[in-house]
Amino acid sequence: MKDRTVLFPIIGIFAAVLFQSLEICRAAEPASASNPVISTVSLLAEMTDADNLARFPEQPYKCVEASSYDRKSISPDKPGWFANHDTSEFIRKETVNGHDEYVMMEDKGPGAIVRLWSAWAGGAEKATLRFYFDGQTAPAIEGPVEEILGGLKMANKPFSSIAPDTTNRPNQRAHNLFLPISYAKGCKVTYQPDAKLGLYWYQVHFRKYAEGTPVETFKMADLPALKVTIAATAAKLADVPALPVGCAVRTLDAKELAPGATASLDFTGPSALRRIRLNLAQNTPAAALCDLEVQLDFDGVPTVRCPVGYFFAIGPRFADYKTWMLESTGQTMACHWVMPFAKDASLRLVNNGKAPVTASLEAISSPWAWDRRSLHFHAEHKEYRGITGYGWSKEVKDWNYVTVNGCGRHVGDNLFVDNTQASSQTGNIWWGEGDEKIYVDGESFPSQFGTGTEDYYGYAHARPEAFSAPFHAQPYASGDRASGVTSDLRLRLLDDTVFTKSLKFDMELWHTKPPAVDWIPTTFYYLKPEGK
Repeated sequence: MKDRTVLFPIIGIFAAVLFQSLEICRAAEPASASNPVISTVSLLAEMTDADNLARFPEQPYKCVEASSYDRKSISPDKPGWFANHDTSEFIRKETVNGHDEYVMMEDKGPGAIVRLWSAWAGGAEKATLRFYFDGQTAPAIEGPVEEILGGLKMANKPFSSIAPDTTNRPNQRAHNLFLPISYAKGCKVTYQPDAKLGLYWYQVHFRKYAEGTPVETFKMADLPALKVTIAATAAKLADVPALPVGCAVRTLDAKELAPGATASLDFTGPSALRRIRLNLAQNTPAAALCDLEVQLDFDGVPTVRCPVGYFFAIGPRFADYKTWMLESTGQTMACHWVMPFAKDASLRLVNNGKAPVTASLEAISSPWAWDRRSLHFHAEHKEYRGITGYGWSKEVKDWNYVTVNGCGRHVGDNLFVDNTQASSQTGNIWWGEGDEKIYVDGESFPSQFGTGTEDYYGYAHARPEAFSAPFHAQPYASGDRASGVTSDLRLRLLDDTVFTKSLKFDMELWHTKPPAVDWIPTTFYYLKPEGK
């Protein structure tokens, strides 16, 4: 494996610049009376604090991804940028007590691991993971990768999420660990193969906090005492974000919207929308999910212009699923993002189709203390239709989810794909080999560089089974390797991407044969009012 230790000083420089920018973004705020210690307990509380996502972080951090991406990817203007050997690539190999350990992730300074995803083949499930904290030579966490990520050693559902949770193909499942693991001075995660190296794909998302931020290091000995807190957090995630006292409910009763018609609700601030629930009549055709558009304006700023199917992450067909922030059952869809505004807001349904649509709407709001950390909610919807010609032997391209200038945080996204190429023409086609590339504040190399589209959404090996969990979902997937449709959703709660100047989120799209697809991403993020 290639030695990539040179990347860490570069990341450190980017982090130092980011923290300086973060302090500027917070400079207009009154000084905090306290400087609370960050710990696994505090991060669990933050995980279910929906209000927190709608404010710029009080304690600055940068989300960085360590992954097994192909190390031939060095720069967009050099060969290898779209290289796809994204397995069993590590930072370096170390010899420890007579055996080899491969370094997956390494960080210096205070931080926290907030998401760990892995998939494997060829016996790699028998490998050993080790977590070293604060420069210690003895691992604080050690065990088989399947036990650490599979719920046997650290935490059960939903913090250990197997996707899809099929028993007939155990080596084609992905394992996700969402239990936050904090450290005060540094962290190193290593992989020791059982026999041969095997095929091991991984992604580790971790927060880098500003130097001097008080962070308590996770200890396995504390895990039994944490069980009560973990169980309470899991119960919250199984529900929806709790509503505060003093909420107001506004409704639009079932109404037929003629083509071109609009129905609207207006609100006065300072306040925050906390729940939007849309119900379509039972006989509504699926085409209405694309024809009916949700529009949101906050303080005179248009922030959402999105077909309802994509706003609620089901695309152009009805489907049942449930995550913490978004859900759909039958003809009813709901979102629970907290959406604050200082002066006024407008929520509209617009029928852009050629047929009438009967819909009812419920919106719940509550008072909000608007301050300089408060952010407007945005949903950026893009449609790339009829994409052809990409593949191993064709030109490959990064497709943009969103490009933002300003100060905010990226909190999730949905991708709908219509694979229109018939499998009988070109053989089995998997469209999702591409890696996510997320650039923060003008980076020349992305601080988040992934290993595949389905990996980003928390599953593996292009499995077509539907699944849903608090952090991610695949409401349906009939086009994983042949013609058909797929919808994937990821919420980024603790692993949100904070930016102070800009955010650019690209995703590769290619495979060994040149399929033809419609590629439709919808990105959810918060932004300060002056951002664009």
